[in-house]
Amino acid sequence: MANGTGIEGKSSVGRATVGALQLNRPGLKNLRRLMVIAGIHPPK
Repeated sequence: MANGTGIEGKSSVGRATVGALQLNRPGLKNLRRLMVIAGIHPPK
């Protein structure tokens, strides 16, 4: 995702995993957004 808050699987298995684990639910996207602001996401 362009703003660094969403997770996209590269393969069909990856996309299924992202969906099954709900890695883009609003709470996690908000957490990642705050981490981007704090400069600790994405990891280096």
